[in-house]
Amino acid sequence: LDTFLGDFIDYVEERKLDYIGGFDNAWVEGTIMANKRYTSPTEEDRTALLDWLKARAEVGEANASDLHDAWHHDGEV
Repeated sequence: LDTFLGDFIDYVEERKLDYIGGFDNAWVEGTIMANKRYTSPTEEDRTALLDWLKARAEVGEANASDLHDAWHHDGEV
């Protein structure tokens, strides 16, 4: 788990993103955000992270929601 999490965080940071979330031995769940104010992850980031996760032998399933704007909430959840 430590190796996976270290690799995951390194990959996220290489893309100039941050991970906020939780994990245990069976799951990792959270939010990916840009590490610069007023910027956002792109669809390319979303796809790259999903591809990276799916390529890992430790990962049984990986999925992600659609991108949403955390800076300008539109009232829908």
